[in-house]
Amino acid sequence: MERNQGRNSNIVYGICTNTGGKKDGTPCSKCQNKEKQAIRASKDFVCEECGEPLTKVDPPKVKPPKWLYAILALVIVGGGLGAYFGFFRNAEKSEPKPEPLPYYIVSLSVEKESITLDVGNSETLKATVSTTPGGPYADVHVSFTSDNADVAQVDTAGVVRAIAKGETTITVVAWSPEGGADTAKVRVTVNEILPKSTPEPDPIPTPKQSKKNHNGTSDQGWYTWDGGYKDGKPHGKGKMRITRTYTIELKDITGSKITVYPGETINAMLDNGRLRGGDIIHKDGSSTTFVNNL
Repeated sequence: MERNQGRNSNIVYGICTNTGGKKDGTPCSKCQNKEKQAIRASKDFVCEECGEPLTKVDPPKVKPPKWLYAILALVIVGGGLGAYFGFFRNAEKSEPKPEPLPYYIVSLSVEKESITLDVGNSETLKATVSTTPGGPYADVHVSFTSDNADVAQVDTAGVVRAIAKGETTITVVAWSPEGGADTAKVRVTVNEILPKSTPEPDPIPTPKQSKKNHNGTSDQGWYTWDGGYKDGKPHGKGKMRITRTYTIELKDITGSKITVYPGETINAMLDNGRLRGGDIIHKDGSSTTFVNNL
Protein backbone atom coordinates (compact mmCIF):
# COMPACT_ATOMS: atom_id res chain seq x y z
CA MET A 1 0.00 0.00 0.00
CA GLU A 2 2.84 2.44 0.83
CA ARG A 3 4.54 1.73 -2.50
CA ASN A 4 1.38 2.66 -4.46
CA GLN A 5 0.86 5.86 -2.48
CA GLY A 6 4.48 6.96 -2.95
CA ARG A 7 4.16 6.68 -6.72
CA ASN A 8 0.64 8.08 -7.04
CA SER A 9 0.84 11.57 -8.61
CA ASN A 10 -2.44 12.50 -6.85
CA ILE A 11 -0.74 12.29 -3.41
CA VAL A 12 1.40 15.20 -2.13
CA TYR A 13 3.54 14.89 0.99
CA GLY A 14 4.26 17.69 3.43
CA ILE A 15 5.41 18.42 6.96
CA CYS A 16 3.95 20.92 9.44
CA THR A 17 6.20 23.87 10.41
CA ASN A 18 3.72 25.51 12.79
CA THR A 19 6.03 25.95 15.78
CA GLY A 20 3.58 28.43 17.28
CA GLY A 21 1.10 25.72 18.19
CA LYS A 22 -2.65 25.42 17.70
CA LYS A 23 -5.25 28.11 18.33
CA ASP A 24 -5.88 26.82 21.88
CA GLY A 25 -2.16 27.22 22.70
CA THR A 26 -1.25 23.51 22.70
CA PRO A 27 1.65 22.41 20.47
CA CYS A 28 1.05 20.55 17.22
CA SER A 29 2.34 17.00 17.69
CA LYS A 30 2.73 16.46 13.95
CA CYS A 31 5.05 19.48 13.82
CA GLN A 32 7.05 18.30 16.85
CA ASN A 33 7.43 14.78 15.41
CA LYS A 34 8.24 16.09 11.89
CA GLU A 35 5.63 13.68 10.63
CA LYS A 36 5.19 13.47 6.86
CA GLN A 37 1.50 13.77 5.91
CA ALA A 38 0.03 12.40 2.66
CA ILE A 39 -2.56 14.82 1.21
CA ARG A 40 -4.61 14.22 -1.92
CA ALA A 41 -4.09 16.88 -4.58
CA SER A 42 -7.81 17.73 -4.52
CA LYS A 43 -7.74 18.62 -0.80
CA ASP A 44 -6.32 21.69 0.98
CA PHE A 45 -2.57 21.31 1.60
CA VAL A 46 -2.83 21.93 5.37
CA CYS A 47 -1.90 20.07 8.55
CA GLU A 48 -4.47 17.49 9.61
CA GLU A 49 -4.06 18.50 13.28
CA CYS A 50 -3.60 22.30 13.45
CA GLY A 51 -4.90 23.33 9.99
CA GLU A 52 -1.79 25.44 9.13
CA PRO A 53 -0.21 25.25 5.61
CA LEU A 54 2.24 22.37 5.07
CA THR A 55 5.72 22.53 3.58
CA LYS A 56 6.07 20.20 0.59
CA VAL A 57 8.62 17.35 0.90
CA ASP A 58 9.56 14.25 -1.06
CA PRO A 59 7.59 11.00 -0.51
CA PRO A 60 8.77 8.68 2.30
CA LYS A 61 11.32 6.02 1.63
CA VAL A 62 9.93 2.88 -0.02
CA LYS A 63 10.28 -0.13 2.29
CA PRO A 64 10.30 -3.72 0.99
CA PRO A 65 7.01 -5.53 1.80
CA LYS A 66 6.95 -8.10 4.58
CA TRP A 67 6.37 -10.98 2.17
CA LEU A 68 9.75 -10.24 0.57
CA TYR A 69 11.49 -10.93 3.85
CA ALA A 70 9.67 -14.27 4.10
CA ILE A 71 10.95 -15.27 0.65
CA LEU A 72 14.48 -14.24 1.61
CA ALA A 73 14.28 -16.45 4.68
CA LEU A 74 13.25 -19.43 2.54
CA VAL A 75 16.13 -18.75 0.17
CA ILE A 76 18.57 -18.79 3.08
CA VAL A 77 17.21 -22.08 4.36
CA GLY A 78 16.89 -23.81 0.98
CA GLY A 79 19.64 -22.35 -1.14
CA GLY A 80 22.37 -21.27 1.20
CA LEU A 81 24.01 -17.98 1.96
CA GLY A 82 25.26 -17.49 -1.60
CA ALA A 83 21.74 -17.37 -3.06
CA TYR A 84 20.64 -15.05 -0.24
CA PHE A 85 23.38 -12.48 -0.83
CA GLY A 86 22.84 -12.60 -4.58
CA PHE A 87 19.09 -11.92 -4.17
CA PHE A 88 19.61 -9.18 -1.59
CA ARG A 89 22.10 -7.34 -3.80
CA ASN A 90 19.70 -7.53 -6.73
CA ALA A 91 16.92 -6.18 -4.55
CA GLU A 92 19.13 -3.24 -3.53
CA LYS A 93 19.99 -2.45 -7.15
CA SER A 94 16.35 -2.57 -8.27
CA GLU A 95 15.16 -0.30 -5.43
CA PRO A 96 17.81 2.44 -4.92
CA LYS A 97 17.52 4.34 -1.67
CA PRO A 98 16.65 8.05 -2.08
CA GLU A 99 19.10 10.60 -0.71
CA PRO A 100 17.95 11.83 2.72
CA LEU A 101 16.82 15.46 2.83
CA PRO A 102 18.92 17.87 4.94
CA TYR A 103 17.12 19.45 7.91
CA TYR A 104 17.78 23.13 8.56
CA ILE A 105 17.29 24.95 11.84
CA VAL A 106 15.87 28.40 11.01
CA SER A 107 16.46 31.34 13.36
CA LEU A 108 14.52 34.61 12.97
CA SER A 109 14.96 37.96 14.73
CA VAL A 110 13.18 41.30 14.16
CA GLU A 111 14.85 44.62 14.98
CA LYS A 112 11.91 45.95 17.07
CA GLU A 113 9.36 44.20 19.28
CA SER A 114 6.89 47.11 19.02
CA ILE A 115 6.40 50.24 16.93
CA THR A 116 4.15 53.31 17.20
CA LEU A 117 2.84 55.14 14.13
CA ASP A 118 0.50 58.03 13.37
CA VAL A 119 -2.36 57.42 10.95
CA GLY A 120 -1.04 57.61 7.38
CA ASN A 121 2.61 56.91 8.28
CA SER A 122 4.60 53.73 7.56
CA GLU A 123 7.69 51.84 8.76
CA THR A 124 9.64 48.85 7.41
CA LEU A 125 10.25 45.87 9.72
CA LYS A 126 13.85 44.63 9.48
CA ALA A 127 14.02 40.83 9.85
CA THR A 128 17.26 38.84 10.11
CA VAL A 129 17.24 35.10 9.23
CA SER A 130 19.96 32.47 9.69
CA THR A 131 20.07 28.69 9.17
CA THR A 132 22.03 25.80 10.64
CA PRO A 133 23.69 24.41 8.65
CA GLY A 134 24.10 27.29 6.22
CA GLY A 135 25.16 27.14 2.61
CA PRO A 136 23.63 27.46 -0.86
CA TYR A 137 20.97 24.82 -0.14
CA ALA A 138 19.38 26.76 2.71
CA ASP A 139 16.31 28.19 0.93
CA VAL A 140 14.37 30.35 3.45
CA HIS A 141 11.12 32.26 2.91
CA VAL A 142 9.81 35.13 5.11
CA SER A 143 6.14 36.17 5.32
CA PHE A 144 4.37 39.04 7.13
CA THR A 145 0.71 39.10 8.26
CA SER A 146 -1.38 41.59 10.27
CA ASP A 147 -3.93 40.43 12.83
CA ASN A 148 -6.09 43.50 12.11
CA ALA A 149 -5.69 45.06 8.66
CA ASP A 150 -8.24 47.76 9.59
CA VAL A 151 -5.65 49.20 12.01
CA ALA A 152 -2.38 48.47 10.17
CA GLN A 153 -1.49 46.68 6.93
CA VAL A 154 1.81 45.01 5.96
CA ASP A 155 3.11 43.98 2.54
CA THR A 156 5.48 41.18 1.47
CA ALA A 157 8.50 43.45 2.02
CA GLY A 158 7.56 44.12 5.66
CA VAL A 159 6.34 47.71 5.13
CA VAL A 160 3.73 48.50 7.82
CA ARG A 161 1.16 51.21 6.99
CA ALA A 162 -0.98 52.81 9.71
CA ILE A 163 -4.67 52.88 8.70
CA ALA A 164 -6.72 53.79 11.80
CA LYS A 165 -6.32 54.35 15.54
CA GLY A 166 -5.89 51.11 17.52
CA GLU A 167 -3.50 48.21 18.16
CA THR A 168 -2.62 45.07 16.22
CA THR A 169 0.14 42.45 15.94
CA ILE A 170 2.34 41.74 12.92
CA THR A 171 3.38 38.06 12.74
CA VAL A 172 6.67 37.32 10.94
CA VAL A 173 7.34 33.71 9.88
CA ALA A 174 10.60 32.37 8.40
CA TRP A 175 10.56 28.81 7.03
CA SER A 176 12.60 26.52 4.80
CA PRO A 177 11.22 23.89 2.37
CA GLU A 178 14.01 21.63 3.65
CA GLY A 179 12.48 21.83 7.12
CA GLY A 180 12.57 24.19 10.07
CA ALA A 181 10.73 27.41 10.88
CA ASP A 182 10.74 30.30 13.35
CA THR A 183 8.21 33.00 14.30
CA ALA A 184 8.41 36.55 15.69
CA LYS A 185 5.71 39.06 16.62
CA VAL A 186 5.75 42.87 16.53
CA ARG A 187 3.16 44.96 18.42
CA VAL A 188 1.86 47.97 16.43
CA THR A 189 0.15 50.98 18.05
CA VAL A 190 -1.51 53.53 15.77
CA ASN A 191 -2.28 57.03 17.04
CA GLU A 192 -4.87 59.37 15.56
CA ILE A 193 -3.62 62.70 14.22
CA LEU A 194 -5.52 65.52 15.92
CA PRO A 195 -6.35 68.56 13.77
CA LYS A 196 -4.27 71.63 14.44
CA SER A 197 -6.09 74.33 16.36
CA THR A 198 -6.80 77.55 14.47
CA PRO A 199 -5.46 80.62 16.27
CA GLU A 200 -7.95 83.27 17.22
CA PRO A 201 -7.88 86.19 14.75
CA ASP A 202 -6.51 89.49 15.95
CA PRO A 203 -9.26 91.83 17.11
CA ILE A 204 -10.34 94.47 14.61
CA PRO A 205 -9.16 97.85 15.87
CA THR A 206 -12.03 100.12 16.89
CA PRO A 207 -12.02 103.44 15.05
CA LYS A 208 -11.59 106.55 17.07
CA GLN A 209 -15.06 107.72 18.03
CA SER A 210 -16.41 110.77 19.81
CA LYS A 211 -18.94 110.75 22.60
CA LYS A 212 -19.18 106.96 22.92
CA ASN A 213 -22.15 105.70 24.92
CA HIS A 214 -22.77 102.35 26.63
CA ASN A 215 -23.52 100.37 23.43
CA GLY A 216 -20.42 101.47 21.57
CA THR A 217 -22.13 103.78 19.08
CA SER A 218 -21.45 107.49 18.89
CA ASP A 219 -23.98 110.21 19.73
CA GLN A 220 -24.29 112.76 16.93
CA GLY A 221 -26.96 114.97 18.58
CA TRP A 222 -30.19 113.92 16.84
CA TYR A 223 -29.05 110.36 16.03
CA THR A 224 -26.55 107.72 17.08
CA TRP A 225 -24.22 106.31 14.47
CA ASP A 226 -23.25 102.68 14.01
CA GLY A 227 -20.72 102.50 11.18
CA GLY A 228 -17.31 103.70 9.97
CA TYR A 229 -15.45 106.95 10.58
CA LYS A 230 -13.16 109.33 8.74
CA ASP A 231 -11.25 112.05 10.50
CA GLY A 232 -13.38 111.36 13.57
CA LYS A 233 -16.69 111.86 11.70
CA PRO A 234 -19.25 109.26 10.58
CA HIS A 235 -18.34 108.05 7.10
CA GLY A 236 -19.48 105.42 4.61
CA LYS A 237 -22.39 103.01 4.98
CA GLY A 238 -23.97 102.57 8.40
CA LYS A 239 -27.09 102.86 10.49
CA MET A 240 -28.51 106.09 11.95
CA ARG A 241 -30.82 105.59 14.94
CA ILE A 242 -33.01 108.70 15.37
CA THR A 243 -33.02 109.96 18.97
CA ARG A 244 -35.03 113.19 18.53
CA THR A 245 -37.29 114.73 15.92
CA TYR A 246 -35.28 116.26 13.12
CA THR A 247 -36.09 117.73 9.66
CA ILE A 248 -33.70 116.90 6.83
CA GLU A 249 -33.56 119.58 4.16
CA LEU A 250 -32.68 117.91 0.86
CA LYS A 251 -30.26 119.73 -1.39
CA ASP A 252 -32.12 119.28 -4.68
CA ILE A 253 -34.11 121.45 -7.09
CA THR A 254 -37.35 120.84 -5.18
CA GLY A 255 -35.94 121.85 -1.81
CA SER A 256 -37.86 118.97 -0.24
CA LYS A 257 -37.79 118.30 3.50
CA ILE A 258 -38.10 115.01 5.34
CA THR A 259 -38.87 114.81 9.03
CA VAL A 260 -37.67 111.82 11.03
CA TYR A 261 -38.83 110.82 14.50
CA PRO A 262 -37.33 109.04 17.49
CA GLY A 263 -37.39 105.23 17.06
CA GLU A 264 -36.92 105.40 13.29
CA THR A 265 -33.68 104.30 11.57
CA ILE A 266 -31.92 105.30 8.37
CA ASN A 267 -29.72 102.87 6.40
CA ALA A 268 -27.57 105.78 5.31
CA MET A 269 -24.53 106.76 3.26
CA LEU A 270 -22.48 109.51 4.91
CA ASP A 271 -19.56 111.48 3.52
CA ASN A 272 -17.39 112.68 6.36
CA GLY A 273 -20.45 113.47 8.48
CA ARG A 274 -22.65 114.73 5.61
CA LEU A 275 -25.79 112.74 4.77
CA ARG A 276 -25.78 111.75 1.09
CA GLY A 277 -28.92 109.54 1.05
CA GLY A 278 -30.46 106.33 2.31
CA ASP A 279 -33.60 104.39 3.26
CA ILE A 280 -35.73 105.61 6.18
CA ILE A 281 -37.34 102.71 8.08
CA HIS A 282 -40.49 104.08 9.76
CA LYS A 283 -42.05 102.70 12.93
CA ASP A 284 -44.86 101.02 10.97
CA GLY A 285 -42.27 99.07 8.90
CA SER A 286 -42.65 101.15 5.72
CA SER A 287 -39.61 102.79 4.15
CA THR A 288 -38.75 105.98 2.24
CA THR A 289 -35.75 106.29 -0.05
CA PHE A 290 -34.09 109.66 -0.60
CA VAL A 291 -30.98 111.15 -2.21
CA ASN A 292 -29.33 114.27 -0.90
CA ASN A 293 -27.17 116.02 -3.53
CA LEU A 294 -24.82 117.98 -1.35
